[in-house]
Amino acid sequence: MVSPTQLSRLVSHALHHEPWLYELELDDEGWVPIDSLRTAIHEQGPQWAQVHRDDLIRMIASSSKQRHEVDGERVRERSGGMPGGRDGRLPHQTDRATGARRGPGDLCGAPGLCDDYTGNR
Repeated sequence: MVSPTQLSRLVSHALHHEPWLYELELDDEGWVPIDSLRTAIHEQGPQWAQVHRDDLIRMIASSSKQRHEVDGERVRERSGGMPGGRDGRLPHQTDRATGARRGPGDLCGAPGLCDDYTGNR
């Protein structure tokens, strides 16, 4: 069974640090459908397959740090800054200045920086 702390860390990683690793498409304000997040969590391994929508809602509501918020059928990270890259742009966006397309590998930079909380890369 996954603890609320483990779930919170994985959700933060998925919503704020590296959403592209979870194949999440966040809107301009960082929101993602709860069901998309739940599906991404299930793909992290057998211990994560038992996480249900109610578990997510309960973890978010009971967390003392209030890192996440729910609005209807969507969820996002509350912490400051834009989700994704260091420069505030989401991965797989086109650089407006150069027209170059950026991807997740462009944002990692250093070995191990893209390792997630489950030990996968």
